[in-house]
Amino acid sequence: AVAKAEAEVPAKAEPARPEPSANAEAAVRDALDSWARDWSSGNPDAYLKHYSRHFVPADGNTLEGWKNQRRARVEKPESIHIALADIAITVDGDKAIARFVQDYQSDSYKVVNTKQVTFGLEGRSWKIVDERTVD
Repeated sequence: AVAKAEAEVPAKAEPARPEPSANAEAAVRDALDSWARDWSSGNPDAYLKHYSRHFVPADGNTLEGWKNQRRARVEKPESIHIALADIAITVDGDKAIARFVQDYQSDSYKVVNTKQVTFGLEGRSWKIVDERTVD
């Protein structure tokens, strides 16, 4: 009798999937970059779409009052340029915090400061729920 040797076929290795937090971090980074681009574009509607309907303005204003104020500030300058640096993002479930240095330049104003923006996951989009300047 001849014994048949069966070759063991190794199980196909599944490609490594990025960790969910890595995917979320990349999505938050994309949302942050898109927010800065839309702000730089001078288009207030594009800029404001990045904010959650649950956003609470730090200045105590109502959401509608804040949106009207932001709309005027985004539309008024001839040009706006927003650059972000030293970006650090932490994700915890459906919340994320981005901390970064923001360089804002317009034809009439220039400021560099550190910001912290908190995002909440709404459906499949990361929306800004809190934004503040930090030391």
